[in-house]
Amino acid sequence: MLKRILALFVGIIISINCIACTGADKENILLNDVKSQSKVEQQEINTAIENGNKYLEEKNYDKARKWYEKAISISKANVDTYKKIEDKYLEKGRSDDAYRIIRLAIDNGVDVENMKKELKSIEDTFDVIVMNKVIYAGEDYQLPNEVLLDVNGSKVTGKIKWNNNKVKNNVVGVFTYGGNIAQYGRKVMLNLEIKDKNNNVIVENKKNDKDDKKNETNSVQSDTYVDEKSYFTGTKLCYITKFEGKEYNRVLVLKEVEFYEGEEAIKQASVDGNDALDRKLGKYYIRINDGDEEEYYVSEECPWIVSYDLIKYCNNVSLVASTFFYGVSCEIAQGIYRKQCEADEWNVPGFSSKGMFAKVYIENGVVEKVEMQDLY
Repeated sequence: MLKRILALFVGIIISINCIACTGADKENILLNDVKSQSKVEQQEINTAIENGNKYLEEKNYDKARKWYEKAISISKANVDTYKKIEDKYLEKGRSDDAYRIIRLAIDNGVDVENMKKELKSIEDTFDVIVMNKVIYAGEDYQLPNEVLLDVNGSKVTGKIKWNNNKVKNNVVGVFTYGGNIAQYGRKVMLNLEIKDKNNNVIVENKKNDKDDKKNETNSVQSDTYVDEKSYFTGTKLCYITKFEGKEYNRVLVLKEVEFYEGEEAIKQASVDGNDALDRKLGKYYIRINDGDEEEYYVSEECPWIVSYDLIKYCNNVSLVASTFFYGVSCEIAQGIYRKQCEADEWNVPGFSSKGMFAKVYIENGVVEKVEMQDLY
């Protein structure tokens, strides 16, 4: 009973003191509490990192990892924590662990742009995984979905995302396919040698208007063919004729074009015997380039930049009228693409497929950025 009375008395005294505090006093108290809490938090982070460093020195990697992850869990937004751990791992030659920590920072939304650069710099230190395979022409073969790789001295299985997984198995030669293992930051290259049992080159079955020969064989020695698209880096002005897949397995099919505006549009259209088309900003003309459509995988971090008029037309996003280009999620970009294709507005001479006009940025055969534009 005496304890309850004493506690009540202390509570009343504290309440009276709080009531007596001015607004400034209360603000100072709160500020001091935040600073004190932040200081304690930083001390806890430092202690966890020091423990992790200790176990890393002792090569007790599991315990080091647990302490490092505890340091991150205290304040997931603290960029210095990730950097200190990364630097320590790199100092000890543990590049894969450093890579994992930076991926964790990106997943937690911490200083994403700079962390992506850190990630790229670590990726560049990894050796390319090279595989070789020999088959006979006509033999069914699919590129492997996974491969064993060395991660900090241990063998693990990595899932491969190929830039182009369509195997051309009816042509003799050496075909090089590129891909990557995103989880471990590795690039993959597979050299596929296709042989003919009779030592002849098998020619693709193409219609010949002159002599209509089919499946013609040739005794010429096999040439070496490299799938340059797998490692293409640059930009393509094109129509996106297919946009499918979800999350980490999105694919774009592109058809390259040439784009002209103003007087040049009228001139180039005349060369092809067509008329330049009209839009709000004047005349334009699109020439469809020769060559097949090409399929590319899309990077997980690919930004989708869409013109304001296109978004407004599709009623997907509410924007301020002064905005010209706007970054949207992949899901919204995919919705805009489908709506435009359904509208069937791509009335371009010589081009019957539905699609969307875009500028596509490609690095090592993977789409890294897409700018979708409205021409109408």
